[in-house]
Amino acid sequence: MPRCRLCGGKSNLFLREHRLPLCKNCYPKWFLRITERTIEKWKMFDKNERILVAVSGGKDSVALWYSLSKLGYNTSAVHIVISETECSIIKRRLLNKFAFENNYDVVVTGHNLDDETASLLGNVLRWDLNYLLNQMPVLEKKDNFVKKAKPFIT
Repeated sequence: MPRCRLCGGKSNLFLREHRLPLCKNCYPKWFLRITERTIEKWKMFDKNERILVAVSGGKDSVALWYSLSKLGYNTSAVHIVISETECSIIKRRLLNKFAFENNYDVVVTGHNLDDETASLLGNVLRWDLNYLLNQMPVLEKKDNFVKKAKPFIT
């Protein structure tokens, strides 16, 4: 097993997509650092803004809420309980309505690069231009729509 690239200790895991060996102590620090770098690179939000985390109950959205809180961002979370057969558009509209009415600056989701790749492929195959145009890591505030961001897209 290779050595941890951050501390030089014994590596417990290897992140293939980053070609990065890490130990169990360095991984959380690295994870927070890469999340913050993504937020800064895409100018998603700052620590003065009110951030609403859309928590589905899955590991990605819970990890996002935890990470943003650890990094010192002003976060709250919301979980929308709705039947799985209901359209995701309805969920997004309810989420936006709640954020808008409660003066949140940005809504964040735990969508990661795999999620974005799958959506991109589906939208390309359907040639759905409206979704293709709106598939970005950050969607700026527009009219009655709160800014949206996806910090885990890296």
